[in-house]
Amino acid sequence: MPRPEHQPHDSASRHPAAPGSLGALLTELRLARGWSQLRVAEQLCAASGVPTVSRHEVS
Repeated sequence: MPRPEHQPHDSASRHPAAPGSLGALLTELRLARGWSQLRVAEQLCAASGVPTVSRHEVS
């Protein structure tokens, strides 16, 4: 059986960060720029020189 096509989603709308937290600030800035979570991850990885960012590092 074929896998369903991957649909990008924004988990920030399902799991909002606590007000005043780094996560809330990151979400606010990301949305203001019209960036996806993927784009933020790509930018972070490119800037840091580290190819991946784990959930624990950004939570």
